[in-house]
Amino acid sequence: MPVWLAVRVNGVDQPNVTAQALREPDDLALPLDVWSELHLKLPSGQPLQHDGVAYRRLSSHPGLRWQIDEASQTLIIEAPASAFATTRFDLDDEPPRAAVASTAGGYVNYDLQWQRADADTGPVGSRSWSTALVELGGFGTAGTGRVTGLMRQGLDMPSWVRLDTSWTVDQPSRMASLRLGDAIGKPGTWGRSLRFGGVQWSTDFSIQPGFLSFPLPSMQGEAVLPSTVDLYINNSQRLRRQVPAGAFDLTEVPLVTGQGEVRMVVRDLLGREQVVVQPYYVSPSLLRPGLHAYSYELGLVREDYGLASNHYGRVLATATDRLGITERFTRELRVESLGRQRSAGATGLWLLPAFGTVNLSAVGSDASRGTGALLGAGAERQATDWSGSVQVRVASRRFSQAGEGPNGAPRLSLALGLGTTWLGSGVGVSYLQQDGWRGESHRIVAVNTARQLGRLGTLGLVALRDLATGGFTLALSLTHILDNRSIATAAATRNREDGRRSGYESVQLQRNLPDGPGLGYQVSAERGVFDRYAAQAAWQTDHAVLSAGVARAGHNADARVGASGGMAWLGDSVFLSRRIDGSFAVVEVADYPGVTLLHDNRPVTRTDSRGRALVSGLRGYEANRISVDPADLPMDADVDALEALLTPPARSGVALRLGVERVRSASFRLVGADGKALPAGSVLRVAGQSRSFPVGFDGKAFASGLAGRTRVLARWPGHECSTWLPAIDPGDEVPELGTLRCE
Repeated sequence: MPVWLAVRVNGVDQPNVTAQALREPDDLALPLDVWSELHLKLPSGQPLQHDGVAYRRLSSHPGLRWQIDEASQTLIIEAPASAFATTRFDLDDEPPRAAVASTAGGYVNYDLQWQRADADTGPVGSRSWSTALVELGGFGTAGTGRVTGLMRQGLDMPSWVRLDTSWTVDQPSRMASLRLGDAIGKPGTWGRSLRFGGVQWSTDFSIQPGFLSFPLPSMQGEAVLPSTVDLYINNSQRLRRQVPAGAFDLTEVPLVTGQGEVRMVVRDLLGREQVVVQPYYVSPSLLRPGLHAYSYELGLVREDYGLASNHYGRVLATATDRLGITERFTRELRVESLGRQRSAGATGLWLLPAFGTVNLSAVGSDASRGTGALLGAGAERQATDWSGSVQVRVASRRFSQAGEGPNGAPRLSLALGLGTTWLGSGVGVSYLQQDGWRGESHRIVAVNTARQLGRLGTLGLVALRDLATGGFTLALSLTHILDNRSIATAAATRNREDGRRSGYESVQLQRNLPDGPGLGYQVSAERGVFDRYAAQAAWQTDHAVLSAGVARAGHNADARVGASGGMAWLGDSVFLSRRIDGSFAVVEVADYPGVTLLHDNRPVTRTDSRGRALVSGLRGYEANRISVDPADLPMDADVDALEALLTPPARSGVALRLGVERVRSASFRLVGADGKALPAGSVLRVAGQSRSFPVGFDGKAFASGLAGRTRVLARWPGHECSTWLPAIDPGDEVPELGTLRCE
């Protein structure tokens, strides 16, 4: 027979669940939706059917114990954690933000320098020269383009050199980019980066900045009652989640890369706690299982970059393919061809949770000088106690690869680095060895350390020795932070090279440029073989950065002046600005001039006479918070939203109109046909609008949304009237219209 029952699970009442159960002499059956509401696993077996509703018996679930409190008609269930359904939380579940489509526009960046060198002695005498680095960019819905060039005058070099020309099309949904024109090849684990002109199709995870390409561990637990889960990463709380009763699985735990410890505290409704501690190791060099990363390149190698505009050489073709096989193994395949030179190889990257990552590479090549091979191995560890890396490569005499030097690949390359903390100071040690096939050898060991000396500053020490030649360098520096923009540094250096000793001492005072307009400068003095003195300053405005500097060393003197800035255009708007790096937005705040705009709560610029401003330095494909300072808005501003989240494409501009409108407003006093003030609480409405305004004491009223002569309607219990408001002078923010008769 059907009965209605309240439900209590593991001592906790379920106020939102009322079950219409089927009661049998020795059993009880619940509808399937009640099983789901209680977060219980469905037992196996065929369901019962009653009036078209499916039921399952409680006795068919071996983990449950139940009884009915007849006095309160309450079903009491006792269930272990395993009886509940498993809950999974993806802690990296923030969906990627769709980028705002770019309208057609462009920008220009320039960096101008003029320099003069004077020599009191010698045949050179005095000379001057100038340079101009120019960047021209354009964008639209079809992608972004970029051209850079260098102009020079007064130097024994070409007067104009084109540097890079490219067109890029990003595909955020595929996390990939297509680049046509000049590009830099992606080398993979064992290759070399080369400049080339052609086409490049490659994965670009930065198009979705919140996406994590490397595998992250999961945390599992279970709770008998609804509980709170606190997650601590290296003793720092990172998140808190509410979980229902049963097993739960936290996937994509946001951990700091390297080695560490994650601690999970589960606290139920009764205050009982369980703690799970798990060590971890996260490496960004690995890929998630099944994740594919690639780069395919075809073109001509760029030669004499910076010296010739269009000098291209042999045909270059490369393909790099990486795939995450498991959470602890990623494989990489790479092939490359440069003219008649070809090479191919494979790399494996393994994660050893107790240590770090290791990699092995095997490469074969075929060229005009014969076939060859390269073997490489390495390891890397990042941890709080110590971090380090080692990479070794051994090549045969005839091994060839794209981008190698004129002497071919080194016979042996070894790089070793180690960092730790000792007696409260950071210490780093590195060793580099490279042996060629012609007997040349380089073996350099370096040690660096830094220690905080309280208010005095930070003491740094760098020692470097070339074991092959016996040369060494020893440098000692003291850096003192004066304020958030200024630092003072004193340094002393000693060198020995080819049996000759030298050294110098120097002091320097530097003040960095502010975020907005302001002054920055640097002065320094050095004593050594030649006494050298230098001073330079930069003045930053909203439209450019102007700089100048002088220096003197011995009998030689130098002077320079410079200017850098940019210009952007979007639609019918053109703006002069400082150098445009990243993306930008043309922001409109009605037609209000002088309104402060903020980027991520940091003041950056003010609107012009048309209420528009250029906000540069936006992060492509990331959410940028653009807002206005409400204190700068006048009284006639109708505010719908003071801020907006803007996600522009990379190296592009977008238009943004904030939710601020200028509305004509006025205050006045309303009286009826009898000359008495309208009663307080009367409702005033502008004809043709739905918005209403209250009438205050003595008939005082305020209304906005006025345009020219405006009719307003007033209503109170049992009465209504109307009147015409006179036209408002645009120069008055909120004029007082005096007493008006409402009839």
